Amino acid sequence: MTSTERRTAGALSLSFIAISGLHFSVFEQPLLPTRAAADVAAYLLASPAHARLGALVDLFVFATGAAMAVALYRLVREHRLSVFVLAALLVGMGVSVAIELSTFAALSLAKTGSLDGIAAVQQARSAGYTLTMFFYGLALTGWSWLALRGAQLARPLAWLGLAANVALVFVTAAKVVQPVALELPVMAVSSVTMLFQVSAGVALLLPQRARSASTPSASSESGTKPWSSTAS
Repeated sequence: MTSTERRTAGALSLSFIAISGLHFSVFEQPLLPTRAAADVAAYLLASPAHARLGALVDLFVFATGAAMAVALYRLVREHRLSVFVLAALLVGMGVSVAIELSTFAALSLAKTGSLDGIAAVQQARSAGYTLTMFFYGLALTGWSWLALRGAQLARPLAWLGLAANVALVFVTAAKVVQPVALELPVMAVSSVTMLFQVSAGVALLLPQRARSASTPSASSESGTKPWSSTAS
């Protein structure tokens, strides 16, 4: 792992968070699964170009996310689990693309006045959001564990990522059974995982501790890792 790989992973992680957050705020709000089918139909009929643009912009979000996934994979590629991390991230992003492509189906249904069809699309989008978070949680659980072992992050931050993403996996899996009751817990846990992702992105942009950078031979001879002093 080189310093360039660290900075690249950090920059792509923060870029993905910023771009996906902007996309959600600008394009996703009128199509949230909690909105009534009639409201969604009214939006699609009034602003079809905006809806189509949102679906196309999501392809750029996917491209940024795929680059981030590869960059994170490269940081932990010496471990076999790294392939699982990469695959889970890409699957989660693929599901998010499928969610956006459903917008075109909803547009066609809105033109025919099929509110039942739009309601079905909304249910599928809701399941897609849950599935996306589930795969993100799986991927970041594995990555946090590998970052903890390989000292890519400070140990407290890596432990936060591990705990938060394990919780995300469990609450999103349980949400399949209790979709309404677990809505708030999923949002709460997602907020913590977002905090971890932002913090990890910033940490990767920063150079590793000066002592490990200036005295690599001493670190290698003693068998310690760059963040080992934080664990004591």
